[in-house]
Amino acid sequence: MKVIELAKEAERLNVPFEFVSETYEKALKEGKIYGLLVPKKEEIIQYKPDEIYNLIDRLRSNSITPKELESELKLENAYVILVLDFLLKENRIRGVLTHKGTFLTNPILKQQTLEAIQKNGKVEVTEISTQLSVSESEVSRVVEEISSQVLTTIAPYKQIKIKDLGAEVGISEGTLLPLLKRIISERRVSAQLDMINDALVIDEHRVVADRSQAIERDRNSVDRSSVRDTTESHASYSSPPNKPTSAWYLVAFLFGIIGGLVGYVAVKDDDPDMAGNLLGLGILTTIIGAIAAWLIL
Repeated sequence: MKVIELAKEAERLNVPFEFVSETYEKALKEGKIYGLLVPKKEEIIQYKPDEIYNLIDRLRSNSITPKELESELKLENAYVILVLDFLLKENRIRGVLTHKGTFLTNPILKQQTLEAIQKNGKVEVTEISTQLSVSESEVSRVVEEISSQVLTTIAPYKQIKIKDLGAEVGISEGTLLPLLKRIISERRVSAQLDMINDALVIDEHRVVADRSQAIERDRNSVDRSSVRDTTESHASYSSPPNKPTSAWYLVAFLFGIIGGLVGYVAVKDDDPDMAGNLLGLGILTTIIGAIAAWLIL
């Protein structure tokens, strides 16, 4: 890779700067050269396709600092960061740049987030953000992805051993417990932690994969003056009369969006909340299946 200073190029060719700038911009748009404009359009980072392809391959599996790439790309640190940021915005790599300039792939960011949760013994987004030098929004995104995975996994169960749940989602028990406490406190599932038997006991099959849905459901429950008993590790909700069987959740979980739609139509008159949850679970299961298939391919 190399940096072309447009002002020097104009001086070398003895032509106006505007002419050089427009010529290079046109060549970039038409694919005659490969590169990206540096802010203020006074420089261009030019590269060969093979250089970018090799860099993308490395970034898909490794945590790399710009310092490590300086000699390889023959660029200064600031330009390396610009290249990484460009690839992120173009969705050619998936991950995040830390405040220190290190590129983390999504799997590595997830792994480091889980390690921070286990070390802290709690899920505190601001604290994890500081520890990893990553924005709070990125940490929140990862925590939400992990929480949704846990909620989808527990949906078919009335009770599950914590170690078995951890094995299914690939999370250690020390990390899983703080996540479960957060999920329960957010009222995304009506359940309690049975620490004597090392199990999660689900009181009602009202698993809400989306946090905003949980908040809205809680508001609606307050409006209807539902009776709730709450303890530090238990969140329960009143069940409507003639509540449909919870087996519908298994249908939505196994058959994705189609199962969710069938369940929605079947129970929407008797339990609108459950109907919405079935549809949401079906959509989420379908999306997760598609993502898993994409990653495998």
